Amino acid sequence: MLWLRKARQVASVKYDFVICGGGSAGCVLANRLSADKSKNVLLLEAGPSDKFFSNRLGKLISWKIHMPAALQYNLQDDKLNWYYETVPQKHANNRSFYWPRGRVLGATGSSSLNAMVYVRGHGKDQDRWAQEIGDEQWNYDHVLPYFIRAQNFHGAIDGDTYKGTNGFLHVTDGEFNTPLYEAFVQAGIQAGYPKTEDVNGYQQEGFGKLPMTVYKNDGSRANTSSCYLDPARHRENLKILPNTLAEKVIFNGTTATGIDISSFKAQTDTVRIEAKEIILCGGSINSPQMLQLSGIGNYEELKKHEIQPIVHLPGVGENLQDHLEIPVSNKTLSGLSLKKYQMPPLMQLIGAEWFLRGTGVCATNHFHAGAFIRSKAAEDLDHPDIQLHFVPSQYLDHGRGEIEQEAFQAHVGTLRAKSTGHVKIRSRNPRDHPEIDPKYLSNPDDLPDLVTCLKLTREIFAQAAFDELRLEELIPGKELITDREMADWVKSIIETVYHPSSTCKMGREEDPMTVVDSKCRVLGTEGLRVVDASIMPSIASGNLNAPTIAIAEKAADIILGKDPLILPNSQSCGPIFQIGDCFPETSVGGEHAFPCMANSDYGDTVTFTKRRCSSDGHWSDLNDVNEPYFFDCTQGWLNQTETNYDYYASSESSEYDDSMSNSTFEDVIPDEMPTNNYMSITISLAIVSFLFSLVSFILMAVLIRKCTRIYIHMNLLAAIMLRHLTFIVFILYKVIQWRIKVEPKLEDIQKSLIELSQNQYIGWDSYLQPLESYELNDLTSVEQSTCSSLAQFEVCKCQLQCLLYPVIQKNLPGYAASEAASLDSKI
Repeated sequence: MLWLRKARQVASVKYDFVICGGGSAGCVLANRLSADKSKNVLLLEAGPSDKFFSNRLGKLISWKIHMPAALQYNLQDDKLNWYYETVPQKHANNRSFYWPRGRVLGATGSSSLNAMVYVRGHGKDQDRWAQEIGDEQWNYDHVLPYFIRAQNFHGAIDGDTYKGTNGFLHVTDGEFNTPLYEAFVQAGIQAGYPKTEDVNGYQQEGFGKLPMTVYKNDGSRANTSSCYLDPARHRENLKILPNTLAEKVIFNGTTATGIDISSFKAQTDTVRIEAKEIILCGGSINSPQMLQLSGIGNYEELKKHEIQPIVHLPGVGENLQDHLEIPVSNKTLSGLSLKKYQMPPLMQLIGAEWFLRGTGVCATNHFHAGAFIRSKAAEDLDHPDIQLHFVPSQYLDHGRGEIEQEAFQAHVGTLRAKSTGHVKIRSRNPRDHPEIDPKYLSNPDDLPDLVTCLKLTREIFAQAAFDELRLEELIPGKELITDREMADWVKSIIETVYHPSSTCKMGREEDPMTVVDSKCRVLGTEGLRVVDASIMPSIASGNLNAPTIAIAEKAADIILGKDPLILPNSQSCGPIFQIGDCFPETSVGGEHAFPCMANSDYGDTVTFTKRRCSSDGHWSDLNDVNEPYFFDCTQGWLNQTETNYDYYASSESSEYDDSMSNSTFEDVIPDEMPTNNYMSITISLAIVSFLFSLVSFILMAVLIRKCTRIYIHMNLLAAIMLRHLTFIVFILYKVIQWRIKVEPKLEDIQKSLIELSQNQYIGWDSYLQPLESYELNDLTSVEQSTCSSLAQFEVCKCQLQCLLYPVIQKNLPGYAASEAASLDSKI
């Protein structure tokens, strides 16, 4: 069997880290831990890969995952979904709740299945965590830098210090492309709530845009597999094994030494993987299940299933918390909602637009607006406890319900319900789903709070901003008037928001419910950690994908023994070159130095080093092999977005090469891009796609003659042909775009570099006196200069004189011409 052969090959190596679960946290850790080339890392995932190829073509083939508007399809696909159900909920009409959880790379924490809403929660969440844990390293000031490090925001920053622009996780704002979005925001203001420009910034409270994890350049879902795992797949020290069921952790005493695995798809022999450290990233359901199967948990529960106890931790699987929501919708005028796109031929047209261009209605999750509000007066509540997601459509029964009306809808729910439940194994068999009992509405305060949510949403929809857009109320309907009627309706309609958390909570050792310490280590064990949403001491006030990724970012530094990130000084230091790096006499060179050419008294070639602000506030060497070559002194190293990727580097060439240390600009930017391989691959794919289409046509002709259900088969094969023909058109489009758009721009850059090398700008001598005035003569020692003093060096004169920054500033798309003009005026 293919899986067994591969698993045995993987098991021949002893790993430094085995990561169980390739979701929101697991993919982050796989990237960050394998960045250390001395560490062997293995990533296990029960589900399949999220795509066949780590490029645009791979996303098109796996379009159900990567098309943002198709999110409801994944919730119905048991090939990508654990399809969990809760036990009947006593306080919610004895209903069993459907709990979709991702089972695919990028989705153990469901970043491949979620609604892509990027919300960090409230800063008081992390402050509350730090207090419960007893470690200030988990307060907001210490977690915020990891939110920023993770984020790659596409949009206007305007000095916003809360947004990150150099991270792996791509985030963008949706557009208000229907009057309903703006009406929602204005209705909130008319109802007395504030407006917020950024729910993840200084002020969460209010009505405004909801960012989403979507690639702006191709309109695809930005899950952690694409964002974090794809850039790291080529590393020799990282192995990825999908379709793998982790059965239990193996212990020597209380020290984890390995893990037993088997094929998820079929019963196979068990394979044992040896590792120095096991990291569970299975999420709030699978991580406590794995601990219990391995003998970590409540002794009494373990004995019921004849599992040998290793450590008695009664908190494993307890403290389960989730967000609940109710839908409130109104009928609206024809043409304003999304209903028209759910019928032919518009459905086919918007699909074709996404396949060909990565734009349009299918390139968004449609939750472009939302709100965070307080249900009580300020003296009773100091931050929002209610969240609203607004969508210009109806969304019923996890996307499984039929849309029959032109409508707009808000999904509204409380952020910190008081009811808590548990996750318990049902047997020793790791393939059996665990018992999930969230105990919804078991706390008597939770039901009245949800009734309040309904009342407040009705008030918002009743505002004047909706007067010309609003027709009758569809859900719940105007017949619900009394609190008792509303409460009964809430119990019949509430659904999960897919945010389970806190089942392996981080806390103080004296707390009997604590499972992991502040270093994510499972209490009473060695070599075993948990890193995912299950370690949250309490649920975050918002969607959980972003805080889970931030937790994983911080945990990676903890595991590798790195100093924690700190908030920047009053002026963000940003990556900037040391002054000494631009002078041969004092240049420290470095393993990843690369050339800077200048016609000056100091010689024709000057070597300088990349540097970054370290956690202690000083500048340190930057040796991240994933950074592109070119520098921008205001934004840091240029992001390796697909736009810049087209101009400069492939994923294979993004690592620095020491052979460049004596190069000039002509060596740094090649005479022509490596188009031969690209062209041959695209032509091959076009031929293969054409052959598939031809075979499909022949089969259709045969079926027309032999099959009685001709219509069904014709439609099926026509759809197959359309997909392959779409690939052909897309490939030809990319070839034309490459040949026409990219190469002339490259020639412009080369021409500008040659002009600059002929001393078009001011010489070095003019900068000697200004440099001395800053008392930054001897910067070969990093410790002699702090970030704040270098940040005052406003024009990045050293870099400008190295003749690289102004060229990049003027020639790369996406950089403002006004910025370039401003810099020119300062040179």
